[in-house]
Amino acid sequence: MDKATFNLEPEVPVKLKFGEENNILIAEAENCFAQQQNYQVTVTTSVPIDDALDQELVNNKYRPFTYQKTFTTQPAPATSLTKPNSVARVDINSIDINFSEPMNQDEVLGLIKLSPDLAGNWLWVDEQNLSFQLSQQLNYNQTYKIQLSGRAKSIDGSYIDSFDLAFRTYGAVSVSKFSPYNGQVQVPINKEISINFNQPVDHPSAEDAFTISPPIAGNFEWQANTLIFKTSGLAQDTTYTVAVDQGIGSINGLASTRSYSTTFTTIESQTILNVPYDRQDYPLSCEASALKMALGFYGLNPSEDEIIARVGYNGPVHRNQETNIWGNPNIGYVGDISGSQNTTGYGVHWGPIAKAASSYRSTQAFSGWSATQLAAELETGHPVVIWGSIGGSPDSWQDESGNTIFAWKGEHTWTVIGFTGKVDNPTGFYTHNPLGPANQRWSISSFMGNWAKFGNSGVVVR
Repeated sequence: MDKATFNLEPEVPVKLKFGEENNILIAEAENCFAQQQNYQVTVTTSVPIDDALDQELVNNKYRPFTYQKTFTTQPAPATSLTKPNSVARVDINSIDINFSEPMNQDEVLGLIKLSPDLAGNWLWVDEQNLSFQLSQQLNYNQTYKIQLSGRAKSIDGSYIDSFDLAFRTYGAVSVSKFSPYNGQVQVPINKEISINFNQPVDHPSAEDAFTISPPIAGNFEWQANTLIFKTSGLAQDTTYTVAVDQGIGSINGLASTRSYSTTFTTIESQTILNVPYDRQDYPLSCEASALKMALGFYGLNPSEDEIIARVGYNGPVHRNQETNIWGNPNIGYVGDISGSQNTTGYGVHWGPIAKAASSYRSTQAFSGWSATQLAAELETGHPVVIWGSIGGSPDSWQDESGNTIFAWKGEHTWTVIGFTGKVDNPTGFYTHNPLGPANQRWSISSFMGNWAKFGNSGVVVR
């Protein structure tokens, strides 16, 4: 084999030479082959023709020949910290490292170092296990690193360019996680309270440091580093604060140096009346529909037309656009219940609705009520019709007697059927909307903002 073309993929700088008998091509990497790498070798050359018949068919004594071969280099030796684990006591006596292959011991010892420095000596247990024998106690809450600063070879020629191993020692006890978490709301009343610590702790000292406010009876259980407080049931609508004081003892480290706490709120209670739903029959008959639903709670079922007839009408059907004179909704229905709101039709306010409702049940028209007054009526079992608006803006006109009527474009009524939270601190209200939907929940801020448009007015049906 006089001439040969050598190709290696991936490319590596090599030196080529032939063996003594000139039939062996040797490729030596100028540096090193990469470890755990797939390579493909392609050699193209010419070889003598041995077959006599072939010699008669060609004009020369050689024919082309291509050789291909793939190979994979061995992986780098692996290293692992066998002692300690990721977190260590300060009184351990050694730091132990395992190599997956027998190593050149002198090379490793010349390159390995500890940070920060420690008093002690490196000792090879065997060709694959290296131990640092400590002659001092470690520091609390300290991270230690074991590093190899250059290339160290194994016995078989594989090598480690560098490694970084690390562990830390136990420090002070701290809380890793609270459950429920701080600020959590709608917590189920059967929820267990758990506190996860960052390390093993002295159980009695942790239990002594535990407090819950408002106080509630319960029992302690432990799962690994987690303290579990089981109660017979938390109270609804209640904000609890769970705390652990400083001084919780550690099994391996230092006692806690600060207190920890979490605050959460349990699920809201609900008071909802079984009020039947009714969708209004006419474009502007929401007041009659809302009252019909409230009366339906008591088993009464008047039609909207019957309620409208009992309320009656007041003033001209259409608003006079020139004089701005129209009817008085504090006396009866204003405009056409099938008209266009605030031009050919409007509605009626709480006084006339309460008067019509009194034909069926005891009623009360009111203004200026608070959320707690409304919740108190609902808790007693009394549905309430309230006034607000669907969008719109303030509006006003004069009635035929010269009275100024304050109103809203988009005036609307809802039947309030329930609330969430406590009577003295409701957090939301449920309503039936005559235009839909039924059982709609309002946040307390949204509800009060809309209700305020008509001075927190309404009709309670008892």
